[in-house]
Amino acid sequence: MKSIFTILLFISVLIFCKKDFRILECTMQEWIGGRQKSGKGVNYKITMVTETTSDKLELKELWIRERLCKHKLYNLNTGEFGNSFNKNDTLILTGTLTIYDLKNNIDSTREVPFDFSEQIVIGYILRNKTKYKPYKDIKALKPLLLK
Repeated sequence: MKSIFTILLFISVLIFCKKDFRILECTMQEWIGGRQKSGKGVNYKITMVTETTSDKLELKELWIRERLCKHKLYNLNTGEFGNSFNKNDTLILTGTLTIYDLKNNIDSTREVPFDFSEQIVIGYILRNKTKYKPYKDIKALKPLLLK
């Protein structure tokens, strides 16, 4: 009886455990340009650890405040930009919302595909299924005044 329970528990863990990624930290930092009309915006930085390889997981979208933001992915283990990684690699996903130039850093043609209640949502494909991971624990850093 005990062994049957153990087997059922093991199978349920395999079925219900997501093998995607774990977010370690998320920060946002407002910035203001030093010259008039040089702009202002907010930089977002999400540090995560992968639970699988890039063959099975593709990080596709970064939604910030209901806007699809252009983003970059940096692999700390390899020191390279791109969507290639191994299991347990540490990745940094970055995106910027520029207040005066929203056309260049968001895709306004896409509708929000879900009920958006969090400030940040990461859209990804895991084993050919599109999924979304919301995240709300965002640490605000001290604003930058650029020269």
